[in-house]
Amino acid sequence: MLHVDAREQVLEFLQVHREAPPHAQEDDFVVALVQRGIAEADAEALIAFVPCAFAHVWFAHKSVPFLDGFLAWDPDQSGQIHGRLSDEPVFVAAKVIAKEAMDKSLEHWVLSVASMSAEYACAEDLFGPEKTANRDTLLDVRFTEPVFQRIPLHRLQRADENAPDFNMSAEGLHSRPKPSLIHRIRSIWQRRT
Repeated sequence: MLHVDAREQVLEFLQVHREAPPHAQEDDFVVALVQRGIAEADAEALIAFVPCAFAHVWFAHKSVPFLDGFLAWDPDQSGQIHGRLSDEPVFVAAKVIAKEAMDKSLEHWVLSVASMSAEYACAEDLFGPEKTANRDTLLDVRFTEPVFQRIPLHRLQRADENAPDFNMSAEGLHSRPKPSLIHRIRSIWQRRT
């Protein structure tokens, strides 16, 4: 996907999000995005990166630090790629749009999209819905790199072509929790000491 297309695709995702029923699943978003002319691999990337970017913007106001890296794991291909969020045009475009929305006092809209992310779901599990949704409440946590399961590996930008992929055994992945609503393994949270 060209960088020029990233903003347009993010806007298409946001329109689908606005029109979606309250309990729409990830597959519903893929179908709707494909019907709008977006390739399935790009739709999967939108579903992963847009809510993640909106969560970064939402939690930035709460002084929650994030790492720039992510791991994409494809159980069907038994492969993984380590990448940087800042190298993904969709993530970057979504983050810009979320910041613009926050500057225009559209916090509820940003929160609505951010709440689709695994990061938000983890914060809600740890702190409860009220504390997580309150923009002024600081959360004493930090995120580790997210793991995305559904994005086709060929769709991703590699952070460093010479960097080795994570070595995650099938046994280690088998013992992890099942993916969340957005079908990616939730970010691991750690309380600061």
